[in-house]
Amino acid sequence: MAFASSCGDASTVRFAVDDAGASDPADVGDPSDAGASPSEAGQPYVQRSPFRVKCKEKPCAIGLSADSIAGSAFCALLDDGRVACWGSNIEGVLGRPVHDGGPLDEIGLPEFVEGVSGAVALASTCVLLADGTVQCWGPGAGPLPFAGVTRLSKGYTNRCAVVGPLEWSCAEGVYAPGLDGGALYPERSFQAPPGSPLREVFVGNVVRTGWLASDATLLLREDGTLLSSGSRNFIGRETSLSPVDPHFDAVALANVTDIDVGDCVCAIAAGEAYCWGSRNTAVYPVDALPRHVGFPEPLLRVSAVGFIPSEGAFRRLCAIGASGAVYCSGPNSAGQAGDGTRATAFVPVRVKGLNEPAVDVVAARSSTCALVESGKIYCWGSGVAGALGNGYAKDELTPMLVNLP
Repeated sequence: MAFASSCGDASTVRFAVDDAGASDPADVGDPSDAGASPSEAGQPYVQRSPFRVKCKEKPCAIGLSADSIAGSAFCALLDDGRVACWGSNIEGVLGRPVHDGGPLDEIGLPEFVEGVSGAVALASTCVLLADGTVQCWGPGAGPLPFAGVTRLSKGYTNRCAVVGPLEWSCAEGVYAPGLDGGALYPERSFQAPPGSPLREVFVGNVVRTGWLASDATLLLREDGTLLSSGSRNFIGRETSLSPVDPHFDAVALANVTDIDVGDCVCAIAAGEAYCWGSRNTAVYPVDALPRHVGFPEPLLRVSAVGFIPSEGAFRRLCAIGASGAVYCSGPNSAGQAGDGTRATAFVPVRVKGLNEPAVDVVAARSSTCALVESGKIYCWGSGVAGALGNGYAKDELTPMLVNLP
């Protein structure tokens, strides 16, 4: 199961595509039919690979992300290397011009990002190109000043990238939480502690007024270990240093396969979800250490939003299970949990109406989108600013097909 937790506004993307059309068979039936999860039944957990896109017709999406600035903007990477975005165009995050003096730009139907082609990976407002370079639009538009990129970072600015087995680089103007808290002028590279190669890097929030002391830098290794440094609110481990621990050390989770960061951090470890931390420490209690979040079946991925002040003290999460089913929990006033109601989902509820396995799920504050095995994208929840990509601004309590160009 892939899991998306909305702990704030963070950016995340994964993609997998199989042009040959072969993939693991999946039954997207009710996982409760299978009985207890392996961990609940005392059985050893066996990790399965995430579902992959099988492009059978055009348009076909192979990647999905949400933007951290707009909060209701989504982008899709298509199999032809182009990117289409929809929703709120704050600061040009949809790759379209912003009209000064006019109303807030909104694009209710997906439109292609101007000047972007040949992309192989997507993270918020940046793409990785086939030659190992990175191109961005919106805030910080233009190419990033480093080459040889293997992975885009997951974070608020996405102006960092993995450039070697144990190395990542950040572009000019990016702050590095937990490393020294200072702006990087010009670009700067960092080395992870010796060990397994890096799989994912998350670099914390960047704001115009400086570094937020509630952030952290997280490194996920290929061997499933997770390292953290930065604010003690966010690092998910014990430390005697306050408010910031600048040293990388391991979070007490094994077999981590996915992480996501919003207003909190969530991780998938041995198929189970764990969350910790919050930026709203003055409003909500903080789980300083990983706290287990129960789901009906093992999980594959995670996307985090977290606590939403206007929605009460409930952490917003979504997830994809080993069956390919999608689950959400938390605030549901706009139908963003996808169960056909507006009732708060105190425990994860299954999203209704997805008839094929989900490859990825991305949760924003009040809307959610999922990429499914056929390369189609479905969205549900609040339609404000065109966030559902179907040309309408009304709420949808169950998934609606996005009209990709």
